[in-house]
Amino acid sequence: MKQFLILSLLLVLTTTGCTTERLNNTTSLPEITSIEKMPVKMAFHSSQNKDNFTEIAFKLEHVDDSAINSEDYQLQWPKYILDNEEIAYKVEDVKMSENSLYDEPLNDHELGFTLRLSPAVMKERDKVMLQIPVYVIPRLFEEGYPFNVREPHVDRIVTGDLVIEDLKLEDRVIEFNLIDKHPDHQEQDLSYLFSRVQDNESIYPLFSTIESGSGSSYVKLEFAQPITLPARFSVERTTIEIPEWRFPFSIPVNLE
Repeated sequence: MKQFLILSLLLVLTTTGCTTERLNNTTSLPEITSIEKMPVKMAFHSSQNKDNFTEIAFKLEHVDDSAINSEDYQLQWPKYILDNEEIAYKVEDVKMSENSLYDEPLNDHELGFTLRLSPAVMKERDKVMLQIPVYVIPRLFEEGYPFNVREPHVDRIVTGDLVIEDLKLEDRVIEFNLIDKHPDHQEQDLSYLFSRVQDNESIYPLFSTIESGSGSSYVKLEFAQPITLPARFSVERTTIEIPEWRFPFSIPVNLE
């Protein structure tokens, strides 16, 4: 059984940071209802207006259909949410669902979340857009970013905020360009630990070459034994914490 996800409520009174325009005292916001950062996708599911509160539902899933554990991601929700007229709603409660989201069954690669906001959003208004900045900490990457290799040459692999390009594998050697999109990448020198994962064990290379360039690093790893495909590798940062992702949702509320 999945353990219950720790839901941290932070006092966040900022907007999504998107460009806005004032029209007749109403802010026009672009809709942002789905955000993806491999392998996870978070999307607005639905909204329900009750007498004294409004419920907002989200779905969190692995797009590769791999099983998701409730401890894989730590979500930090705002204490207050603003709409397009800067009216504030308090986040009274957040609940996680493992088996179903309302009447929709959830698979083992999906989790559901419902937020209860008060007061209820007024039905008399023409269009309501809620600005919901969600912070996601990918705990599943604490011991490394995994990437799978099925072909001897791969143009691009994206896992979280790491990008691997122009990968080549031959016999005992694998080489590629590594692009790190960690938000603190420019302020700190990053070091990495590379390994091959086989039967849940880490196999480290005999020789490692890392050459830093403009925007990317060239990596060459030589292992003791030939590498057979498919193969699984891991990249672990050793000098910096895993990042905190900001998902700036701007969602329409159905008041029907």
